[in-house]
Amino acid sequence: MTEKTYRIDIEGGAAVRARPGDTLLEVAAEAGLEVSADCGGAGTCGKCRARAGGLLEPPSDAERKLLSAREIESGVRLACQARISGDAGAVFEGNAVSSEITDFCMEYEPPDSGRGHAPDSERGFGLAIDIGTTTLNARLVDLETGRAAASAASANPQRIYGADVASRLSFAVSGGLGALRSGLRRRVSRMVEWLAERGGVEAGAAKRSIVVGNPTMLSVFFGYDPSGIGAAPFTPPFTGTAAALARELGIPAAEGAVAETLPVVAGYVGADAVSAALRAGLHRPGGPRLMIDLGTNAEMVLAAGGEIWACAAAAGPAFEGAHISCGSTAREGADTVMLSEDGTLAVGTIGGAAPEGLCGTGLIDALAVLLDSGALAASGRLTAPEDGPIADRLSGGDLGSQPEFHIVRPGEMGARRPVSITQQDIREAQLAKGAILAGAETLMAAAGVDAASLEAVYLAGALGYSLNSKSAIRIGLLPGARPEIVKFIGNAALDGAADALVSAKAREDARLLGDSIRYFELSSAPGFADRFAAAMAFPANLH
Repeated sequence: MTEKTYRIDIEGGAAVRARPGDTLLEVAAEAGLEVSADCGGAGTCGKCRARAGGLLEPPSDAERKLLSAREIESGVRLACQARISGDAGAVFEGNAVSSEITDFCMEYEPPDSGRGHAPDSERGFGLAIDIGTTTLNARLVDLETGRAAASAASANPQRIYGADVASRLSFAVSGGLGALRSGLRRRVSRMVEWLAERGGVEAGAAKRSIVVGNPTMLSVFFGYDPSGIGAAPFTPPFTGTAAALARELGIPAAEGAVAETLPVVAGYVGADAVSAALRAGLHRPGGPRLMIDLGTNAEMVLAAGGEIWACAAAAGPAFEGAHISCGSTAREGADTVMLSEDGTLAVGTIGGAAPEGLCGTGLIDALAVLLDSGALAASGRLTAPEDGPIADRLSGGDLGSQPEFHIVRPGEMGARRPVSITQQDIREAQLAKGAILAGAETLMAAAGVDAASLEAVYLAGALGYSLNSKSAIRIGLLPGARPEIVKFIGNAALDGAADALVSAKAREDARLLGDSIRYFELSSAPGFADRFAAAMAFPANLH
């Protein structure tokens, strides 16, 4: 007997057939529309709002908790909760994850003999791929010169299953590993085809691929089961390097071409951290230097006293736009915020587009503005000052209402919807910045390093490329708060992978670096909990 199905029309995607009980989130994915679901479909984040019509099961308790009666009456549903009971349709506004592939415009300086990683002068092209939890980056590289022929970026399609590694692991354990793997491989394949077209080479010309990422992303991509990473003792399915034929991973490449990783150190310190440390030169002699990858897992590598230490802090995705009410990835229309010299609020957006949301750098800027204005206490409490440059942009705080800082109101700068920060958003940011600062302080304490002795703090990742160092120091994100030692190194994970792609010496240095790293587990470290509690507070006024 044929199972009954219903027609579901998803605006922006294809019409599909769905079974009774399927969720709108599942149907949207089937229709080719990737909808942001930061909580992994648990019904707790409220990000997957859709305006729906047709035959659906009644709103769940989670929907009634997160949606107002007026919203429910007007047809607004949470896609992860709304289940099909007949023909239906849905429109998603502003919460679809773009599947677009764009040019990755961060500058890349090829390796040279001065850093000891000159290209081996092998003819042909290769691929450097960084599989981030939020974003995928790839680069087509001329193996002879080390120069980039083309670079690409795209959202990680797994975001529809959750914004962070924990959500993805939970989904994988519950039977979703195949969906995680197939979606990721398809997106990487599309990116490689895009690179080949932009670089003017044949698709499938790559002779070698170096792939980096955190252990969960690499395990999924290379065909391993990552479930051991999800619970103590957080054991990855492999340490060191992994390799496979590129075509078996869905990478368009030359016949027999191999894709390999740089070393994985532990469950939460992966090839991306080793690659970034390689690019930062932490394997070379020098004074105390700290590298922080400002991503979801916030991997940190510390070189001090001839030893190399590493840890990972569960910063979460707040600084990548997730778990923030108006959060956005760093895309066109994302806001940056600051106080101008005359004390007024100055808002800018990426690409000069109309405001669409608040990216990580904008969130950090906004917190710094609130602290400087006196509207944000060291405890993280948001209050409305009686006067000042932003007094008219603060509202709420009365009984039953949550304080909000209105960065952009509808109509301002062409905005279609408000961009605001709530008290809950501030709490999410405190958790993220507290984890990063406490992780760095605990790692330095284990290595016997005082913050005042640090010669450099390298900030890696997309956030570490455009971050305002003064804002980062103002909110207490970094140890050793001295602007002169903060150095931005962009997507050092991708850059280090590109170095290793063209240089056998860089690959060997990466292997030695991975072998020499002393992994430090923060969850059981003495003093981490106390440092974390203290690090969630914002610094007192620095003026």
